[in-house]
Amino acid sequence: MTPKLDLSPVITPEAPNWWPLAWGWWCLAIAVIALTVIGRMLYKRYKQERQVQKIALAKLTENSELSPAQALATVRQAAMSYFPREAIASLQGEQWYQFLDEQLKSPRFVNHSETWQRTLYQSEQAPIDPSTRSMLVDDCIYWVRHALPPKRVQL
Repeated sequence: MTPKLDLSPVITPEAPNWWPLAWGWWCLAIAVIALTVIGRMLYKRYKQERQVQKIALAKLTENSELSPAQALATVRQAAMSYFPREAIASLQGEQWYQFLDEQLKSPRFVNHSETWQRTLYQSEQAPIDPSTRSMLVDDCIYWVRHALPPKRVQL
């Protein structure tokens, strides 16, 4: 038989403390905070850039009896919010329709310029054909949806 050995009890070390953090965790925390701040700033700018577009769309779509003149005035107001006022305010007739079409991939206003001119300058008492009114107002809605905010100022 073997003699008993004098063994002391096993002493386990303390569990490692997570504080202070290693430098890698500090870098990760700083990166997460920076990305959160940058993300919030970009989202805020995104919302701010589209605020006028949202208001114009609401104005164009809330009233089913909106006249083409009112719709075009709303488009002009929205355009003046994004483009230089000096360049937009002086545009009329064909130049205005040309400017609107330059902001779109497929032209819609120059093709209907005669209809626009006839509708805008006819008597208040003269009825507007509902299909014509709808087409012209839909062109305005399309422009606000697809041309605003501009990708780059083209003036």
